Amino acid sequence: MKQITNNRIESIKQFLEDFRNRDPEHWFTQFIIDSGFLDYYKNQLMQEYIKLGNHPYPNEYMDYLDIKRVV
Repeated sequence: MKQITNNRIESIKQFLEDFRNRDPEHWFTQFIIDSGFLDYYKNQLMQEYIKLGNHPYPNEYMDYLDIKRVV
């Protein structure tokens, strides 16, 4: 289960990173924002981190994942 969650987190983080590097004037960038995909994936990322919330040292784990860099 944790491996699946980690893979999902990495996939979502990659999407958000790719989105952040896109041209803000591109039509597809506006489509992602207007359609709600961006908010959806930010919410999904938070939900995946909540699933991992039973980590014995959650603060250290969150620093390791570097959530602040992506969102």
